[in-house]
Amino acid sequence: MEITTGRPVTMAPHGMVTSPHSIASAAGVDVLRAGGSAIDAAISTAAVLGVVYPHMTGVGGDAFWLIHDGGGSVNLF
Repeated sequence: MEITTGRPVTMAPHGMVTSPHSIASAAGVDVLRAGGSAIDAAISTAAVLGVVYPHMTGVGGDAFWLIHDGGGSVNLF
């Protein structure tokens, strides 16, 4: 069985979101364009993936994040 999800990367002028589905990526970019943080965009992207890509992901799935904030600190979650 082949599943085609379309273009998985959507970019904004000052940010980027990537996911297995272009609709989820676009949702994350919309959050960035509205002034949200990278964390806000990641949560939005994960929520949409739970709807459009449920066979491969879910909101309760695992995540490993390396976050570099504007102040120069790096956090690993």
